[in-house]
Amino acid sequence: MKQIIKHAMNAKKTYIALPVILLVFVLSAVQQVQGELKTKTITGRISGEKITFDIYLPESYRKEGVGYPVIYNLHGRGGSYKSGGAFRAAMKKAIADGILPPVIAVYPDGTKNGWYADSKDRSILIETHIIREIIPWVDANYNTKVSRDFRVIQGFSMGGYGASLLAAKFPELFSVCINYDGAMWNWKNMMRKSKKWQSVAPVMFDNDKTYYENNSSPWAFATLNQDKIKGRLQFRTLVGSLGSGLQEWRDHLNSLDIEMDYVDTKCRHNLQCLHEEAGDGSFRLMTKQFAKAAAAPDQLPDPVTKVSEDWVDLYEPHVDGEMSYRLMKPMGFDSNKRYPVIVSLHGGGGRGADNRKQLRDWNKILADKQRRSDHPCYVLAPQTTRLWNASDLKNIKRVIAALPSVDMDRIYILGHSMGGHGTYILIQIDSSYFAAAAPSAGSGLHKTGEFIDASLIKDVPIWSFHGDKDKVCPIERDQKLFAEMKKLGGNMKFTTWAGDRHGVAKKMITGSDNGTTQLSSDRCDGETEFMKWLFAQKRSDNQQNSEKE
Repeated sequence: MKQIIKHAMNAKKTYIALPVILLVFVLSAVQQVQGELKTKTITGRISGEKITFDIYLPESYRKEGVGYPVIYNLHGRGGSYKSGGAFRAAMKKAIADGILPPVIAVYPDGTKNGWYADSKDRSILIETHIIREIIPWVDANYNTKVSRDFRVIQGFSMGGYGASLLAAKFPELFSVCINYDGAMWNWKNMMRKSKKWQSVAPVMFDNDKTYYENNSSPWAFATLNQDKIKGRLQFRTLVGSLGSGLQEWRDHLNSLDIEMDYVDTKCRHNLQCLHEEAGDGSFRLMTKQFAKAAAAPDQLPDPVTKVSEDWVDLYEPHVDGEMSYRLMKPMGFDSNKRYPVIVSLHGGGGRGADNRKQLRDWNKILADKQRRSDHPCYVLAPQTTRLWNASDLKNIKRVIAALPSVDMDRIYILGHSMGGHGTYILIQIDSSYFAAAAPSAGSGLHKTGEFIDASLIKDVPIWSFHGDKDKVCPIERDQKLFAEMKKLGGNMKFTTWAGDRHGVAKKMITGSDNGTTQLSSDRCDGETEFMKWLFAQKRSDNQQNSEKE
């Protein structure tokens, strides 16, 4: 009997020991992906409001070295920034299982019924907080990979709608959008009210359907941005109980030739179930995208060189109303002097809301210590999400008007690719504002319609640059403009880079032996060094020369 009891006790010990061993193993595995969850509160540069969100940093987070991808997680209706538990648990498991690499995860607050929009009266600014406040702040304060290729947005229920809205509206910011049983509402749904929820339309959109369609409809923005989305932004949808609206969303994207990975599940409206049944596929999609981007980064038509933080820090970040911009002040600033301003317009590769990637390779050249000493000036580098237009010029003028000690007779503008296109656009809107302009590869894409009227800008000193093998923005339209300027006796210099393709931006400042320059008339300043030519141009001289003509 004692022997039997002893065996039973040993058996009990063994029974206890095994769970202990398993528990230690499980805890060890969990500890590998514990990471750190922080609650951050920042003051919005645009709204001036306190913005609170959670951020998860992976275990052994590195402040330097190779940056981390970032996943933005949007909660459902009735939730808050504290509702990220189900997202986080699935993500940590995927990292522990080796499906997903270590990532940073962000959990913004979409309010209980805000649908990730900005209200018409601007009292609620959810989109602005996420796109223009949180994303730039996270990229500036943590070791992230600052690229759409390593940025994911996903959401559940109302958050699925929000993720789809922000991805479709800002495809330049995200490479993957995951929709977990999202409520893909339209205007009719926004007008509806229930016993539990008041109607969204009057609170968020002032019952203005046009405002909704123009600002907060994923359906409208998918149509508007289809060319930017196709082949670049990947959509995945996991379907629970909201299949009807999700099928319509899928069909809408398919009608635009935008692919979607559409996954039916046996789940109801439950995020944990969706993750358990098909969530690994979402993480594998992210991992595949990250690996693809790391192996072969997107070759944007407006390339930028990798730069150190030293010179980037010379360009201070600012926000003025709707415009984010960077500003480099004159070296050795003296309030008794007057300084020129160079307005630097980025190309397609600088589009976004991070207030950083608009700094291109020519901005680095302008930040050179010797060049700043020889030519002290302000350099203003605004950022946009679209083509440059009149509203940008209005914002630029407002910023310059507020700067101290500016020489208003020497406001210059330059840009490459889309920025060169913008240079031509803005000097046509107000040819009397700028003292000189330097567009590089600014003639537009193959499909771009005619947009330059030489008669409007013939009196502005222009030095245009273009590679003769440019396949992105063909040289022929610049050649045509130069011919028109010659007929008009305009003030245009035209440098052709022999054998060069599209990536010639920095050559306008540094020069190159493969350039040939033509002058449209004897009005042109024959100075061969760009910076000396630029700083010799004055608006008052242009006006006097125009009057003589």
